This record gives sequence, structure tokens and C-alpha cells, in this order.
Amino acid sequence: MQPWIVWTIFAVVLFVAEMLTPGGFYFACIGIGALLAALLSVLTTLWWGPWGIFLAASVILLIVSRPLAHRLTQAGAKPSNVDALVGRRGRVTVAIEPDRGNGMVKIDGDIWRATASEAIPAEHFVEVVAIEGTRAIVKRTD
Repeated sequence: MQPWIVWTIFAVVLFVAEMLTPGGFYFACIGIGALLAALLSVLTTLWWGPWGIFLAASVILLIVSRPLAHRLTQAGAKPSNVDALVGRRGRVTVAIEPDRGNGMVKIDGDIWRATASEAIPAEHFVEVVAIEGTRAIVKRTD
């Protein structure tokens, strides 16, 4: 079997492994190195040439592209659903009493049951500290 065929099969196996494993980006870098080795094995008969390009390209790609890919995938991460409410401001619609836990706040047009560590009268502004189940944990801001 021709060496370039072996390198190409190896590259395809690595790319399939990349698709089947969660987000490491290791196999893709090594697969690109294998593709470059396949290309070089077509151009030369030296046995060490493809191995050298395979090792060098794989190491360089792992060093350069993995941090870049990690940065790109993490840059777009934004809180969603109830996690997006943390840090938002709201207005108390029913007074919050810490020992009773029967307060209500309006946050972005939605009414939430609320608790706080201090009593907060109606019509005061609060900031959401956390969400626990269906209850907003708030603190007074004014």
C-alpha cells in the first residue's frame, strides 16, 4: 500500500475521532499533520520526511490553534434564562419581609417571588443577587 494512502486513512480516522469526542480539538490538529504528511509522501520517497512534517505540524497546530479555538468558543458564552437575571434591577411590588418570604418584585416586566436579608418596602428598587428555584434573592439598591 502506498504511504500517502496510509497517511490519508490515518487523517480520516483522526477527523472522525474529533467529531465523536467532546471539544478537545486534539485529533483535528493531528489529522491536519497527517494530511500534510500524506501530501509530502506523494512528493518524496524519503521515509523520514512525512514523519518530520507530521510531528512538526501537529505540535505547532496544537500549540497555536487550541488556545485560539478555546478563546473563540468561550467569547460568545452569555448567561441565559434565569441566569441572565442575576445583576438586573427590579422594583418591589409587594414588600419583602425576610422572615416571611412573601415579597414580590417586577424584573424586566415579569413578576417574581422574592426574598432578601433585610426588609424592603414596596416601590423600592432592588438588584437580583441569585435565583433559587422560582424565587429571586435580591438586595436593596436605593
